[in-house]
Amino acid sequence: MKLFDAHCHLQDKRVIDKASQLISAALAVGVTNFAVNGTSEKDWNLVKEMGETYPSVVPCFGLHPWFIADRSPHWFKTLKKFFETTPTAAVGEIGLDKGPLAGGIDYSDQLVVFRPQLELAKELNKPVAVHCIDAFDDLLEIMRSIGPFPAGVILHSFNGSAEVVPKLAELGAYFSFSGWFTYIDEKIARKTLKSIPSDRLLLETDSPDGLPKSDESSSDPKPTLNEPANILAVLDYVANLSNMKKEELAELSYVNSVRNSKSQDLDLYVKGVHFHLNKETLAKRSAKVTTLLESNKLHELRWIIRDMDINPSIFHLVTRFCYGYKIELSADNIVSVLCIAYYLEMSDDHSSNNLLNKAVTFLEQRVLMSWSETVKALCICSDKILDKLANVGLIEVFLDSLIEKALNDTRLLQDLITLPLRLYEPLILEVSKHNVSLENLVASVCNYANRWVFEKDSGDGSVSRNKREGIEAVERLLPHQRGTISSGFLFKSLKESIFLGACSDCRKGFEVRISNQLDMARAKDLQILSPTEDGSYDIELLKTILKSFYSNDSVPDLSRFVSVARMLEEFLLEAAASDAGLRVGTFKELAEIAVAASCDVLSYSDGIYRAIDVYLERHRDLIESEKMEACRFLHCKKLSPEACEHASKNEKLPLRIVMQVLFVSQMQIRDKVAREMKGVVERTENQVDEVESMSKKLLKLEIEPDYMKKRKIENLECVVHCEKKKTSVWREVKRKFGCMTSSTMDACSCHIKKRKTYHSYK
Repeated sequence: MKLFDAHCHLQDKRVIDKASQLISAALAVGVTNFAVNGTSEKDWNLVKEMGETYPSVVPCFGLHPWFIADRSPHWFKTLKKFFETTPTAAVGEIGLDKGPLAGGIDYSDQLVVFRPQLELAKELNKPVAVHCIDAFDDLLEIMRSIGPFPAGVILHSFNGSAEVVPKLAELGAYFSFSGWFTYIDEKIARKTLKSIPSDRLLLETDSPDGLPKSDESSSDPKPTLNEPANILAVLDYVANLSNMKKEELAELSYVNSVRNSKSQDLDLYVKGVHFHLNKETLAKRSAKVTTLLESNKLHELRWIIRDMDINPSIFHLVTRFCYGYKIELSADNIVSVLCIAYYLEMSDDHSSNNLLNKAVTFLEQRVLMSWSETVKALCICSDKILDKLANVGLIEVFLDSLIEKALNDTRLLQDLITLPLRLYEPLILEVSKHNVSLENLVASVCNYANRWVFEKDSGDGSVSRNKREGIEAVERLLPHQRGTISSGFLFKSLKESIFLGACSDCRKGFEVRISNQLDMARAKDLQILSPTEDGSYDIELLKTILKSFYSNDSVPDLSRFVSVARMLEEFLLEAAASDAGLRVGTFKELAEIAVAASCDVLSYSDGIYRAIDVYLERHRDLIESEKMEACRFLHCKKLSPEACEHASKNEKLPLRIVMQVLFVSQMQIRDKVAREMKGVVERTENQVDEVESMSKKLLKLEIEPDYMKKRKIENLECVVHCEKKKTSVWREVKRKFGCMTSSTMDACSCHIKKRKTYHSYK
């Protein structure tokens, strides 16, 4: 025989010291569980500790009407925290009391305290123990305004009339009888018991009070305090008045006591948050729950909720709707609510007042009509929620709404960067198909990369994977038009794609865009470090970009070559100046690239010399052979006279290089003197020839007839032209970067015809 003491106060200071003994004594007579009810803020912690100490104790927290005067300003907030930390707890003891023992307590204040506690029990779907003395009309009215109560309202030590029982039972009330019941007139007691539905009857002790009436004929000493083991006396009395066997009544009361927790209640954990729900209440709103109940597969509901990746606050909102509360829908929760309502089949087919219909109406009238609300609704969606949306077909609804608005004002594209990639990419792709502002589109994509790709990596594998997918999407979304994207962003994207291990198409896409506008880049854009830990420059990548630039089928103007050559020289200088760990071999490779780009484009190689000078200054510890390696690609013959003068006095240069510079300087001086001397001689000879020629012409004119004097002076000169072919700079640069092929040799040649004039005088 098992019994459940539906109401007691083992935390009472009169018995708490011997609570362990009292529990043991009760267990010995078949009492398996004890609902220990708190009455004030002072004893809630004691009840909580008792529930943690004794598995058979069901803790209950509530503010009794007798103790409301001592409550703190934050009592209700404190009460709710106890339920958050004790998921298995029930509500109680709360109540209304107009009896003589509560004569000094303000009844209106009782109502103020009672109602929110009853509402909390309904919201949490927890059983609630109610103390009611001479206030059943008010209790019934309040229960009707809040209820029904699927988890049950336990009217402990019930002393109401038989007439009120059906009305209370209809709202979910249970009727519990204690030792106090033994003092009631037997006729009234029988009538009351007869009115109680068998599935609503409970037994309790209300110990340490409510000591059952004892046999007056007994000579044994009378105890003063009640205890849980005395529930047997209550069982005997109620069974006798009900004409039932004790065993039958014990089983009936026990089954009634555990019905909610074992049969009607459902415990769910949503991301660690506990929900204690009533199965029937959920079933009334959800066709899916109804089906699972009928097929005895309600456990599958846990997997359905888990698969949707629902936030606990959203699930709480849905459960409140199931319990009849008014809920507030918003852009923050509408998508998740829609998914739950759809997959739990909360539709018109199951209930006229259904969540799916309310959610769809709110979506159409309040969300999709607004750009900001639509973006807000989507930006917080997890991948699992988006999967569910896609299955339902709602993704297209959201995207169509956004695309329509974005085409009218492309400035709105900036707002889309908060969206998940799987929504952002199709939106931008669709918008790009129309004649929209490239400036706004590119700005949106660049900002998206800054937000989701370029931010510091936490080292988490999933984050890196998301970034890799992000940079690949950015490459697909960017236009190919020259000059629409900053070179700095392109280089940064290329570097990130290498670091994240993006696909080859992604890398190639950035390389092509960079090469198409390489002449627009700056030296600092070229600061691309290899992904290896040694921090060396990715020479091969730089060569690839340059080769792509010089392999372009269209022949650019010479100014583009000049810009790239000067940029490379500046890059070499910055590398030499800023990178103290730059090795000789790396510097030599960078210098070789810069020289190849500039030798046939720029008149002088002064930029190369300046970089070498800075590098040698930063690396004073280099030996002579290493200095020679650093200077290997210095073309002394292409140094300006000013650079030669500086280099000839530069003690950092290897001696051999200094000698070459001095030789070049001497050659430059000799050539200059020779040119100047040749110019003087030629001018003198020309002047003598002109004087003699003019004298002869004047003499001839004197003896010639007059008509000959009228001959035009322009017939005195004739011009002979001859053509000379010159190899094009474009062709030469391509050859140096290995871009020449037999099929393009002729195409790459650019013949510039220059006229040379010879003069003769008649």
